[in-house]
Amino acid sequence: MVHTPAPVDPPVRLGKYEILKRLAVGGMAEIYLARVTGIQGFQKQVVVKTIRPQLADDRTFIDMFLDEARLAALLHHQNVAQVYDIGRDSGTYFFAMEYLHGHDVRKLLRTSRELLCRSCHLDEVEKK
Repeated sequence: MVHTPAPVDPPVRLGKYEILKRLAVGGMAEIYLARVTGIQGFQKQVVVKTIRPQLADDRTFIDMFLDEARLAALLHHQNVAQVYDIGRDSGTYFFAMEYLHGHDVRKLLRTSRELLCRSCHLDEVEKK
């Protein structure tokens, strides 16, 4: 997923999920941080994944997207985000997943790689 927001504004709601902000945009899907609310002030943050609007009418992409959601829902492992819900709202297919708060792994890897390269460069300078 690329972390550059698309120019299209995210929907305000998808089903029972209130969209809070866009997290990422990829070639086929968009990822949003969302909130679901319930009785007695219950709130939970989730991630909502949708098909990109330009692909939303392509049956092949819809089938692949729904297959991904169904398959991901079968996985139960501490390193895999759980799928809570699959739905459709105003023609937009989506699925809701567990939100894991933390740092962007891609950014952590990039920073680690940069630090390692600097360290290797310093080692080479010190050897001379």
